[in-house]
Amino acid sequence: MKALKHKIQKLADEIAQQEIDFGLKKRKRFLPAQEVFAKAIEWLVVDALAAQAGDKNCSFSVSRNGNKYKKEKPDRTGLAPLGLSYETAIRDPKTEAGALNSLQNFGYLKEVSKGRYNRDGKGPIGAMTKYAATKKLLDLFDPEQQIQTLFIPKPKRETIILKAPNENAAIGNEAALSDWEDTPVTIKMRENLELINENMLRHWYDLYIADETYDLLLKEIAQRRRRSKTEEERQKNEPINLSNRTLRRVFNRDSFEMGGRFYGGWWQNIPSAYRSVITINGYRTVEADYSQFHPNILYHLKQAKLTGEDAYERILGSEHRDLSKQIFNACLNSPYETDRPPKGMKISHTGFKWREIKERLRKAHPQIEDAFFTDQGMSLQFYDSQMAEHVMLAFAKDKKPILPVHDSFLVLEDDQALLLERMKTAYEQVLGKDIKIDLKKEKFMRLPPSEDNVFEEVMAHSSWLERNDAADEYYGRMI
Repeated sequence: MKALKHKIQKLADEIAQQEIDFGLKKRKRFLPAQEVFAKAIEWLVVDALAAQAGDKNCSFSVSRNGNKYKKEKPDRTGLAPLGLSYETAIRDPKTEAGALNSLQNFGYLKEVSKGRYNRDGKGPIGAMTKYAATKKLLDLFDPEQQIQTLFIPKPKRETIILKAPNENAAIGNEAALSDWEDTPVTIKMRENLELINENMLRHWYDLYIADETYDLLLKEIAQRRRRSKTEEERQKNEPINLSNRTLRRVFNRDSFEMGGRFYGGWWQNIPSAYRSVITINGYRTVEADYSQFHPNILYHLKQAKLTGEDAYERILGSEHRDLSKQIFNACLNSPYETDRPPKGMKISHTGFKWREIKERLRKAHPQIEDAFFTDQGMSLQFYDSQMAEHVMLAFAKDKKPILPVHDSFLVLEDDQALLLERMKTAYEQVLGKDIKIDLKKEKFMRLPPSEDNVFEEVMAHSSWLERNDAADEYYGRMI
C-alpha cells in the first residue's frame, strides 16, 4: 500500500510540473495549495482505478459545479469532497490548470459522458460528468495496486442529505439542497452515521460467484440501465463499484422526518437474487428482514394488530403476492386516488379491473384503509430508517459487520441470532410493538466443491480470491 501511495504522490508531482512545462502555470503552487492538489489527484486516481477494479467498463462521477467546492460554505449535497477548492481540484478558469483538468488533458482520464447543471430547478435534474481511467493511467499501476485502491477510504463528504421537490411539478425527482442549517438532531445523526461508516470500512464485502457469472451479472445490470426510462431507474442500475462501502442518509420533502433511508453501498443495487452470495471478510452471510414491514407499521400506528392471512396475499391471492405488494405500496405512496393502475403495472392477468382491485385492497385492510392514497411512503420510510440506524449502531459498537438494504440486513452467519435480537429491539424502541423477523431464503444453491473439483472451484473464483487475499492483507490488523 505504501508503494501505491508513493506512486500516486509521484504522479501528482509530475502533473504539477507538466502544468508549468506547458505554460498552464508560471510557478509551483504554495505548499497548502499543492497539498490540496495532491489530495485531489489521489481522490481522482483512486476513484478511477477502483471503479475498474470490479468492472472494466465502470466509470466514476465528478461534479464540475464550482458552487459545490466553496470553502466559506461547505456544500450539503454530498456531491463533492469537503476541503477541496474548485480551482485546484477541478479547473482554474484563468489557466485551465487543476487536478481533474490536467489528468484529462495529459491523457490519464477520459470523459465518458457530459454532465448537466440545472440552474433554475425547472428543467431536467442535473447529472455529474463521468470519467474513466485511460490505458496510460492503468499502465502506471500493477494489477495488485489496482485492487488495493478498493480499500482506500474515500474523501469525506456531507452524509446527511436533504432533498426537496423540484419547482417543476412535472419532474418527480427531488433535488438535494445545497444549504440548510444544522440542528442538534442533524448533528447527532451525522455523528451516528460517522460511527456506522467507520465500522463499514473495517470490513470487506464481495460476491462469491464464478468470474464467468460475475461478467454475466455486469451485463445484466448494464442492460437494465440501458432500458431505464428515468434518471431514478438509471441510478438504481449503476455498475458495480466494490469500493462504494459507506452510506449517506437521504431525507425528502424538505423535512428531516420524511425518508431518511441509507444509501451508497454497492450491494443495494444488485439484483436481489445475488444477495445470498455476498461474503463479508471472505465468509458466508445470512439476510433477515421485517415481515410485512409497512403493513405492520401502519397497523401498529393505529394501535391495531395485523393478524390472519398474509397482508399481501389477502388482496389477490398467493399467486399474485408480488403484484399485490406493488399495489399496496403504490396506493400508499400516491397522494390521490387514481382511475387506472400506475404506469407500467400490468393487471390484466389477474382477471380484475383496477376499480375492483382497489375495492379488494380496502376490504383486505379495513383498519388502515384511510392510509391509502395519502402519500404515506416517506413517513413510513422515516420509521424504518430509525430502526435501521438503531440496528447498525448496535453492530458498530461491537465492531461487527452489517450491510443494510433498507428493511433488511446481511450479517455473518455467526451473527444471525444477534441480528434477530437487534432488529426486534429496534422495532420496539421506535414503535413499542413486537414484529416477526423473516430469514431470506437463498436463491443460489451453494454446495462445497468435491475433493476432485477444488482446483476448478479456485480457478473459477480467481477474481474473488485475489480481492479477498488483498483485503486480508490490508485489513488483517482489524479483522
